[in-house]
Parts: sequence; structure tokens; C-alpha cells
Amino acid sequence: MLNDQNAYHFYEETNEVPANLAARKKADKQKDELTSAVIKQYETATPTPNIPEMAEVWTGAESLIFDAASGKKSAQQSADDAAGVIKENIKEKYTK
Repeated sequence: MLNDQNAYHFYEETNEVPANLAARKKADKQKDELTSAVIKQYETATPTPNIPEMAEVWTGAESLIFDAASGKKSAQQSADDAAGVIKENIKEKYTK
């Protein structure tokens, strides 16, 4: 399933950028704007840690995005508030 050919076929069917490097290079040659943007982003991306605490980050990020996008708070205030909630939740749930 993860060989070059199958990974590229999956991309053709779903437009999901392949993790397989050879398939990704082939996908990039299609000059699809979204595919190219995702591939470019891979160059500087860092994987998120595989730890339980990340659940708190994603929940906090949902609030941040909603508050900022709805105009309830400025982007800076939304980010500051979310960071505070995330830190507090991690402290309460994951430290002993």
C-alpha cells in the first residue's frame, strides 16, 4: 500500500499529499496549487509531540480560532487566553 505507485494512486484519488517521497515528487509535478503549498509547508514543518497533553492544545486551539474568527476577541487576546487555558488544563490534568 505504501509503495511509490500506490501512494501516488492514492493521491490521484483523494488529492491527499503523499508521505512517500517519490510519490510526493510526482504529485508536485502536477502543478496543483494546493498540493504545491502543502509540499512547501512540509519543508519547515515540525511534527507535534505524541503525548496526551496535545489533546489540551487542540481543544484550546479550537477556542482560539472561534474567538478570533467571530470577532469576539482580537487575535492576540484569543491566543493569550487560549495559551492560559491550555497551560492551566495541562497543569491540572497531567502534573502530580
